[in-house]
Amino acid sequence: MSLRNLILAVSMMCSGAAIAQTTSTNPPKINGFVASIELELSNADAISKFDWSAVKEVFKDNDPDQAISISLAFKKDQENSSTDSEYLQKAKVTGITKNLDELINNLKKIFKVIDK
Repeated sequence: MSLRNLILAVSMMCSGAAIAQTTSTNPPKINGFVASIELELSNADAISKFDWSAVKEVFKDNDPDQAISISLAFKKDQENSSTDSEYLQKAKVTGITKNLDELINNLKKIFKVIDK
């Protein structure tokens, strides 16, 4: 009787191990989002050369109603700076993903006014 139990136990372990080793052909999809991004540029002239489509690419997987923020800052030349702040100018816009083009345009307008 014990040999029968031993054979039964071994066969159950082998079948359990075979089932446990099956792999899924569809890997799980991770649903993630980006809530904010901060850009640091060396000077105000760099904003005209900046590729804004890269910012759009960062937020492309977000839900349309996801709250987001975009910050843009121009770093100071630390050698010639008399203040403790590391930024010459800094601005932040917030909104939702479906208004991303509007947020980018608002950020451009802010620095256009500051740059004058």
